[in-house]
Amino acid sequence: LKKLSNQAVQNLQNPFTLVTEEYDGEKLQGMVEACCKLISDGVSVVVTKAASSDTAIQSDIFSPLKIPHIAVSATDPYLWNQNREYLLRLSAPDDYQSKAIYDLITHYKWREIIVLATSDSYGLNGMVKLQNKIFSDPSVKITDFIFPDADKCTAKDISQRLKTIQKSLVNVIVLNVEQEFGKCVLEEANNMGLMGSDYVWIVTDAIATHPDYLASNDGTFLSFYEGLIGIRTSLNDKGDKFMKVKDSYLSNGGKADDLTTYTILTYDAMGLIKAALTSATKAIDKQNIKCSSNRKVGIKEKQC
Repeated sequence: LKKLSNQAVQNLQNPFTLVTEEYDGEKLQGMVEACCKLISDGVSVVVTKAASSDTAIQSDIFSPLKIPHIAVSATDPYLWNQNREYLLRLSAPDDYQSKAIYDLITHYKWREIIVLATSDSYGLNGMVKLQNKIFSDPSVKITDFIFPDADKCTAKDISQRLKTIQKSLVNVIVLNVEQEFGKCVLEEANNMGLMGSDYVWIVTDAIATHPDYLASNDGTFLSFYEGLIGIRTSLNDKGDKFMKVKDSYLSNGGKADDLTTYTILTYDAMGLIKAALTSATKAIDKQNIKCSSNRKVGIKEKQC
């Protein structure tokens, strides 16, 4: 992420200084300290790649200080509110993902499904639109909701939850969890015989955008992952602009696998900042206002 961000600053000839802060994604204190460090460094804009729950806390820190906060990966449809007026999101909210899942279900005439989602803001809020659409459609039924604790991804706990699926006759499951939790669920589901050809698993953007999290330590994917249906934000990876960025990134030692939807949106965020600065510069009277040449942009990434 940092490598592509630095490339964006160079390629776009952006008139600002890029500073970066990383934090341990498992520790709230570390994230708050990283936010405070960016503020003490005097950043004017912050770009973050983090889960919606982390993004909410970050925005609660930056918005009161009137620091624009660009979130590239947060998709919680209920994330923005008046107290987070300086939050800008580059990813579509999960409402659109829910519509895509609903269209998929009705296209294949699946009549019953089970929703398995973590009991946090990502899992719960991401399924509200899907739930509402299915409740208004008598031809489709959600037979069960399974909401495991996002902090309890143990084989024992997951197996207990999956017994609901095992005892039912339903074979279409929507899995809306973060990528690490998803790997835990799918591995245990395979152990219980729930990943065979009789079952359909629809995984949402956290897993579909980061499939590398499902890989084994040697980088290989186990055969039972074959057949997963993934829903993610569309990325135009055939256009001239993308190919230009990709060629430049690879020529500087980058890897093609690094160019995911969210890293490319981070690149776009740099262009957005440049456009905003250009627009602001044209709108002011340069004779009356002196602009500092030491503009800074903070970029922060969750380390998993």
